[in-house]
Amino acid sequence: KTALRAPLNLPQTTLPMRATPSVTEPPMCSHLSRGVYAWQRNNRANAPLFVLHDGPPYANGELHMGHLLNKVLKDIVNRHKLLRGHRVEFVP
Repeated sequence: KTALRAPLNLPQTTLPMRATPSVTEPPMCSHLSRGVYAWQRNNRANAPLFVLHDGPPYANGELHMGHLLNKVLKDIVNRHKLLRGHRVEFVP
Protein backbone atom coordinates (compact mmCIF):
# COMPACT_ATOMS: atom_id res chain seq x y z
CA LYS A 1 0.00 0.00 0.00
CA THR A 2 2.82 2.45 0.78
CA ALA A 3 4.53 1.49 -2.46
CA LEU A 4 1.56 2.94 -4.35
CA ARG A 5 1.67 6.20 -2.38
CA ALA A 6 5.38 6.79 -2.81
CA PRO A 7 5.31 8.09 -6.41
CA LEU A 8 2.27 10.32 -5.75
CA ASN A 9 2.81 13.94 -4.83
CA LEU A 10 0.07 14.20 -2.21
CA PRO A 11 -0.21 17.23 0.08
CA GLN A 12 0.56 16.84 3.76
CA THR A 13 -2.20 18.19 5.99
CA THR A 14 -3.22 18.11 9.62
CA LEU A 15 -6.91 17.96 8.73
CA PRO A 16 -8.69 14.75 9.70
CA MET A 17 -9.60 12.25 7.01
CA ARG A 18 -13.26 12.32 8.01
CA ALA A 19 -15.31 15.45 8.51
CA THR A 20 -17.46 14.30 11.49
CA PRO A 21 -19.89 17.25 11.30
CA SER A 22 -21.86 15.96 14.28
CA VAL A 23 -18.81 16.74 16.42
CA THR A 24 -17.42 19.89 14.79
CA GLU A 25 -20.57 21.83 13.87
CA PRO A 26 -22.33 22.36 17.26
CA PRO A 27 -19.51 24.49 18.74
CA MET A 28 -19.20 26.38 15.45
CA CYS A 29 -22.92 27.12 15.30
CA SER A 30 -23.01 28.40 18.87
CA HIS A 31 -19.99 30.63 18.16
CA LEU A 32 -21.52 32.03 14.97
CA SER A 33 -24.92 32.65 16.51
CA ARG A 34 -23.74 34.24 19.77
CA GLY A 35 -20.08 35.08 19.27
CA VAL A 36 -20.57 37.54 16.41
CA TYR A 37 -22.85 39.81 18.42
CA ALA A 38 -20.53 39.78 21.43
CA TRP A 39 -17.57 40.52 19.16
CA GLN A 40 -19.44 43.48 17.64
CA ARG A 41 -20.25 44.93 21.09
CA ASN A 42 -16.57 44.79 22.05
CA ASN A 43 -14.90 45.82 18.78
CA ARG A 44 -17.40 47.98 16.94
CA ALA A 45 -18.86 50.22 19.60
CA ASN A 46 -18.51 53.36 17.48
CA ALA A 47 -19.45 51.81 14.12
CA PRO A 48 -22.70 52.85 12.42
CA LEU A 49 -25.63 50.74 13.55
CA PHE A 50 -27.72 48.76 11.05
CA VAL A 51 -30.95 47.27 12.41
CA LEU A 52 -33.08 44.94 10.33
CA HIS A 53 -36.55 44.40 11.75
CA ASP A 54 -38.12 41.11 10.81
CA GLY A 55 -41.87 41.49 10.79
CA PRO A 56 -44.32 39.00 12.20
CA PRO A 57 -44.63 35.72 10.38
CA TYR A 58 -46.83 36.23 7.39
CA ALA A 59 -47.02 32.52 6.64
CA ASN A 60 -50.55 31.99 5.52
CA GLY A 61 -50.93 28.37 4.65
CA GLU A 62 -48.11 25.86 4.34
CA LEU A 63 -44.44 26.70 4.19
CA HIS A 64 -42.95 27.16 0.74
CA MET A 65 -39.71 28.28 -0.89
CA GLY A 66 -40.68 31.95 -0.56
CA HIS A 67 -40.34 31.73 3.22
CA LEU A 68 -36.84 30.32 2.84
CA LEU A 69 -35.92 32.99 0.31
CA ASN A 70 -37.13 35.69 2.70
CA LYS A 71 -34.86 34.53 5.53
CA VAL A 72 -31.87 33.90 3.25
CA LEU A 73 -32.09 37.39 1.75
CA LYS A 74 -32.26 38.98 5.20
CA ASP A 75 -29.22 36.97 6.26
CA ILE A 76 -27.33 38.09 3.14
CA VAL A 77 -28.14 41.75 3.84
CA ASN A 78 -26.99 41.41 7.46
CA ARG A 79 -23.73 39.74 6.46
CA HIS A 80 -23.07 42.36 3.79
CA LYS A 81 -23.52 45.17 6.30
CA LEU A 82 -21.30 43.34 8.80
CA LEU A 83 -18.54 42.99 6.21
CA ARG A 84 -18.88 46.70 5.36
CA GLY A 85 -18.08 47.65 8.95
CA HIS A 86 -21.50 48.21 10.51
CA ARG A 87 -22.79 46.89 13.79
CA VAL A 88 -25.66 44.61 12.88
CA GLU A 89 -28.72 43.85 14.96
CA PHE A 90 -31.40 41.52 13.69
CA VAL A 91 -34.64 42.10 15.55
CA PRO A 92 -37.08 39.21 15.06
